[in-house]
Amino acid sequence: MEKLFDERFIRNSNDRFKAALNSNYWQPQLPDEEGVQTRLNDVPTISLVLCKEFMDKQITFLDNTKADVGAEEFQLSIAQAIHKNIVKLLHTILM
Repeated sequence: MEKLFDERFIRNSNDRFKAALNSNYWQPQLPDEEGVQTRLNDVPTISLVLCKEFMDKQITFLDNTKADVGAEEFQLSIAQAIHKNIVKLLHTILM
């Protein structure tokens, strides 16, 4: 029991330290990777965008939102559609 307690205490201390370090505005920006800064999670996940159809640079998402993709510039409407139609799955499920 003491060993388990010590391991959990160390893990909690490390998690709190990482959270404090990542909330420091003077730290360099972390890579934009899943789970790098926002989650303390050991379970690997993958993001999946749900689409009904993808033809000639036009996507029909699961919620019937349509978007023309392939433009050079950022488009908020496309980002919002992707965000509404994204799910996270355990990475091991897809293996």
